[in-house]
Amino acid sequence: MNLGFSLSIPSFGWINKDKQAAQVARSSIGSVMYGAESGTSCPQTMTFACVPVLEKHATDRQRAHGWLSKAQASEYDPRNVPIGEKSAITLGMSMTEAQGGSVGLPTSSFPSAFPLLNPNLGRSSQYDLC
Repeated sequence: MNLGFSLSIPSFGWINKDKQAAQVARSSIGSVMYGAESGTSCPQTMTFACVPVLEKHATDRQRAHGWLSKAQASEYDPRNVPIGEKSAITLGMSMTEAQGGSVGLPTSSFPSAFPLLNPNLGRSSQYDLC
């Protein structure tokens, strides 16, 4: 993970979007990295994929915590601390299997999801995850 993030694999295409073939270069670098260490491909690819979503749909709270810049950081911050204390973030999917995914380890998590309010409908099906 450290190597992939320090090489900017998740962010290369976005931080170089003004350069020709930046996404092709990112994909190529990622392909080499993931061939050597496939366990990093999911979190790095999902961190890459979140950038346009954050650009378009980030909440004020997510903007205040710097989600977009932290998702494009060229470093890996594995610390389990609040996002405001992190220098970089890695995004990925939550495990949905009760046994802890394919690894088979028991897990527990307590997400902090805050329902967003729709002024016309009241409570919305969208959540702010902070």
